Amino acid sequence: MKHTHYRTIAYFIVILLAGLIPGRQSLYAYSLAGVKWASNPTVLVNPSGGPSGSLTAFQSAMNTWTAVSTSYFSFVYGGTTTSHDYSQNDGTNIGDFGALSGDTILGQTWYWYDAGDNIIDADIRLNSAKSWSTDGTPGTNDVEIVAMHEYGHALGLAHSSNSDALMYPTYHGQDGLHQDDIDAVSSLYPLTGSNILSDPYLYAVDLDNDTRDDLVYIDTRGYVYYTTDLSTWNLIGTNKCTMVVSGDFNSDNRTDLAGLNVNQYCVYNLQSATGSFDDWVKSGSNKFSSMISMDLDGSGYEKDLVGINLNQYAVYTDNATGSTDWTKSGSNKFTSLNSVDLSDHGTKRDLTGINLNQYVVYTTDITGSWTRSGSNRFLRVVSANLADDDTAEESALAGINLNRYVVYSQDPTGGGGWTKSGSNKYLSIVACDFDGNGAKDDLAGINLSRYVVYSDDVQGASTWERLGTNSFTSLVCGNFDNDTRQDDLAAVNQNGHVLYTLQTGDPSISFGDWIKIEKP
Repeated sequence: MKHTHYRTIAYFIVILLAGLIPGRQSLYAYSLAGVKWASNPTVLVNPSGGPSGSLTAFQSAMNTWTAVSTSYFSFVYGGTTTSHDYSQNDGTNIGDFGALSGDTILGQTWYWYDAGDNIIDADIRLNSAKSWSTDGTPGTNDVEIVAMHEYGHALGLAHSSNSDALMYPTYHGQDGLHQDDIDAVSSLYPLTGSNILSDPYLYAVDLDNDTRDDLVYIDTRGYVYYTTDLSTWNLIGTNKCTMVVSGDFNSDNRTDLAGLNVNQYCVYNLQSATGSFDDWVKSGSNKFSSMISMDLDGSGYEKDLVGINLNQYAVYTDNATGSTDWTKSGSNKFTSLNSVDLSDHGTKRDLTGINLNQYVVYTTDITGSWTRSGSNRFLRVVSANLADDDTAEESALAGINLNRYVVYSQDPTGGGGWTKSGSNKYLSIVACDFDGNGAKDDLAGINLSRYVVYSDDVQGASTWERLGTNSFTSLVCGNFDNDTRQDDLAAVNQNGHVLYTLQTGDPSISFGDWIKIEKP
């Protein structure tokens, strides 16, 4: 049994096999590897080469770790993939079957981490030379149990000296998590009555109708705050949420908020005439994994909600404040949704999404069918205006493909031709208007080193400019200095603080220093 380290440029590779030398020791039998995820990882699965039921077994293995009630860590299932790019530091987390060296090795985990000991990529592989089953066939190895062990390594656990633990170095009939395993993940990602999010959540919106954007911030405990002066945080209610969106849900020309609470129900909070918010009110009995707000009926108000339910279907309602009835849109299943203006409405009344096969699909009629846009596969996508017409219509798309490159399509409905922009790799991107032409035709993003980078020439850029030396986990774009342009940036650093920077150049692009807003 061995623990082999390799160094590749700025990152470390760790190969975890059966019988590793333990990592950092704790007072318990378990050991921690000394690294962890800064945010919950999205994981893809390639079940080819395994027995029937392997996909479900991989998902169940992830869900077992996610379901530990004393830990805030979650694996996010991102769908299937045909890739076998195991042991590649490409920002894509894959689980698959394939060849491994060594006659006694059942599974292997590779992960990469940065200088801050944050895991940035993790792949697991089960040895295709071994016999596998998902139904307990005698003489075979259980896919779910071995995958569960490897996913334990992928989240940052080393081996345990407790022979009953799942994370014990050898497989001898363990059938699930032992208390030692639960203690291990709870030590690394503790839910001590506080954390429900691995990273704070940030959202830009004009709450007080002064044409300048404000910020909504959800801390890792789930409490929601807002600031209208980029200085003082105000608590919104006492309920805990995992995400928020904005809209005018009662058509009174005030900006309201909706979101998902910790039980995954839709909740809303209407802004009063004095600009205050009360507590959150539950809307219906459906549960969701994500949600967006939009104007589906052309009323001029973003008062409608579209969400992904727990069966991964897109569902929608035009009555956020009281609806128990959500309508299903088509038969696709999704990992994410995004609003876009594909029909020249002047507002984003159409939808795009990433389905479980990671293709971008779109619809211009939420009551109808969805159409695939090209053959690229994606981790995420945003709407933008890349048509060079200097209008506000966001009819184009930019996305991060499976290799973490930014690609864009000026006409997603016309066959979905996608073009690569530069050679950087990214964790996230946002659309902005840095050059002041009234169109969100520029992009900013967080690269794999967690620096903020930007480009005002997405179609032709071979390089992106880095903005400072701060490391960030999330990024939003907005108009924070009231110059009518969506050209300023706000981000959450790895200590959970919000920082913002104002774009002051005209016509050239020039950003000021990052200014920190103290935590609530």
